[in-house]
Amino acid sequence: MSESIGILGGAFDPVHLGHLTIAQSALEQFELDKILFVPTFVPPGSHKVIHTSFEHRCSMIKLAIADQAKCELSRIEAEIEPPTYTIKMLEKMKQQYPEANFTMLMGADSLAQIESWYQPDRIFKLARVAVAGRAGHAHQSQYPFVRLDMPEINISATELRNSIRAGRSVRFLVPDAVIAYIESNRLYSED
Repeated sequence: MSESIGILGGAFDPVHLGHLTIAQSALEQFELDKILFVPTFVPPGSHKVIHTSFEHRCSMIKLAIADQAKCELSRIEAEIEPPTYTIKMLEKMKQQYPEANFTMLMGADSLAQIESWYQPDRIFKLARVAVAGRAGHAHQSQYPFVRLDMPEINISATELRNSIRAGRSVRFLVPDAVIAYIESNRLYSED
């Protein structure tokens, strides 16, 4: 029997409640067997800056999903020759889960940029793409996608990092265990 797997990729710098809400909404709406959180290892292009190491981001994801039985961390991007394009990750996932049906989860902001991604047409052949709303971005694409029905939660990782650096609280935006990890490892204090 084939598994139905959701894939939620991103920098997760840091992982926050918006990510967890997307995962929970997708599990319910699409009746997925599980969600794999896939942190970016080496982002393609130099425009994307990741502020913390892959290991720190993996540790924060593990803490964030510790009580979520249907959510798992996938370190698959660490196994891919850089740059780690989304299509390379999906092809590697297909090797690991040959019988699985994949649902790629993304925000409308990512959908708006999808035509600039490496081989986007192949992404849509390997996975159903489900899109969550994001303020200021329409659900529009030449590619077929389904809408992820959920409250629009606009948490910005950049704003979270800025708040942490300024000593402001990110409680209720980031899981408590992740906040404790950030504090104990002094992350984002000097970006």
